[in-house]
Amino acid sequence: RRSDDEDDIYLSPRRDAVTTFMSTKKGAFKVRLGSVIVGAALGGFMGKSLLNDPVFISVIMAAVLFVAGFLRNDYGELSRALGLAFVLTLQRTTSVRKDNPTLVHIKALIGQGPRKPFPPVDAESSPWRYEPIYEDDPDFKMTYVLLA
Repeated sequence: RRSDDEDDIYLSPRRDAVTTFMSTKKGAFKVRLGSVIVGAALGGFMGKSLLNDPVFISVIMAAVLFVAGFLRNDYGELSRALGLAFVLTLQRTTSVRKDNPTLVHIKALIGQGPRKPFPPVDAESSPWRYEPIYEDDPDFKMTYVLLA
């Protein structure tokens, strides 16, 4: 039997991440939609790999994970956990994309915009002499680039 001090390291079923996130209607909708999207992606991959028909298996897997999300067993937990993982990954990706936008680089790649140099140096400055000025400036060393 555990002592009362050990209770803090164990999560109650009412305090786990999935239940906490699904405690609101909006959160529950996001998790269920995320599980449907994960099911569709997984089914599309399996369908294309096994049957060369991604649409049929994709719809089946999306429906299976959606229905499984309502079950109170291990399959329901799996479905809800996959949905929550998808939602949290999207949230993390959007915050990273705000800090490090890639659209300017893609536009420059296809010739639709000016190239943005990295590291961010002035036109007359050399990347060999780059030193970060602010705390959020990238840590860049030209020697490491050549060694890589």
